[in-house]
Amino acid sequence: MAITINSQPSSNELLSAYRPLEIKVTSNDVAPAPYTLKMKCFINLDGGADDNASTPIILDPDIGTSYTFTFDISSYLSGLDTLTNTIQSRLNAVNFYNADTNSIKAVSVRFKEVLLQADGTLADGVTSSYSNTFYVINGVWQHDQISDKFDNFVVPQAAASALFLSNYRGTRELKVDDSYYLSLYTTRTSNPVLEVKKYSGKNLSGTTLQIRYKQLTLNGKRPDLAIGARNINASSGWVLSDGSSASVPVIDDTVGSYSVQLYGNGYPPSTPSISEKLTFNVDHDTCEDHTRIKFLNRLGAFEYFTFKGYRDRATIVRNQYYSRALDASYSVHEGGDRVLASDIRTEFVVYSQVLNEAQRIWLEELLDGHECFVEEVNNYIPIKVRGGKTAIIDEGSGLFTIKMTYQYANENRRQNG
Repeated sequence: MAITINSQPSSNELLSAYRPLEIKVTSNDVAPAPYTLKMKCFINLDGGADDNASTPIILDPDIGTSYTFTFDISSYLSGLDTLTNTIQSRLNAVNFYNADTNSIKAVSVRFKEVLLQADGTLADGVTSSYSNTFYVINGVWQHDQISDKFDNFVVPQAAASALFLSNYRGTRELKVDDSYYLSLYTTRTSNPVLEVKKYSGKNLSGTTLQIRYKQLTLNGKRPDLAIGARNINASSGWVLSDGSSASVPVIDDTVGSYSVQLYGNGYPPSTPSISEKLTFNVDHDTCEDHTRIKFLNRLGAFEYFTFKGYRDRATIVRNQYYSRALDASYSVHEGGDRVLASDIRTEFVVYSQVLNEAQRIWLEELLDGHECFVEEVNNYIPIKVRGGKTAIIDEGSGLFTIKMTYQYANENRRQNG
């Protein structure tokens, strides 16, 4: 007897946990008794013990077959509490950060026969070897018209290349005190080199102030790269293109913008880049009434956006009566059968600065996310975006403003504001 895995994801393939993820297996047990009645599926995460060892998925044969079984394990994976991202610290220096609870999990599966014995009892049969090791991410493209292009999240670049998990390649804005993390997925094993270029003007214009490099240690296929102005200013170990020690490329009031890009081993230009070049404009606006939100995007990675427009807050009070159940000892002296429920919530309304079409599409995607946090000092406080009160305002000439309404997700935080 043996089990054959007929179809499965390719090794190192990156897939969404929210789309069908099917694996087909066949048992070659064709004896009259015992014969294969069912098949068990065990799911292994990150190379540890089988996650569902005590509760395997058990299936009957596919309709019209006797020994072929098709498992869709996406419903199990999408329900994992551990399939979530870490909330990165604002204080970390430039480096790769990877935790056991980030949003990508390594997955492999194995199968075991359930045999029907001649006496009518059930017994376990043979167990297959593990399948290929592939990866699932806590993200999904939500529009059907592009689903054929992005079922596999490494389609936009070759599997051997690093890929920042963002659908926006435009310029980002941050202040000199802002932290920023870029998430990426790569099958590389060698340690890359980070290049940071500083410019005096916006959008990489004006004078080139500094070019610095930093050797990074790659840990895992899905690391988070701390690369904000605050992270750069807190880091050390920078070198020049020849590898000699250099000063920190401090992001301060003299810097208009800077770019980040990853290279292979050694220092440029002797090796080609292995990632996109991303640009950050440094915002020197001294206004304090800005709201910085951290969103989980469709690719399972966090991204950041600062709302710089009008900000308001309101207290929403909802009173409602409802009937309560009366027990056998109820007395009319207890005051009736209706109870008053009061729900008091603090609600915040923030407006973005004027956005172009690409920025609007990107921010709309972030608003769809199911994990959002507002930045307060050095903390990320969970919030809930109120979909019915969030609007896109067409300003004309291809420009837009987005109004976002949110409440604190935590009840105590919501009450105290």
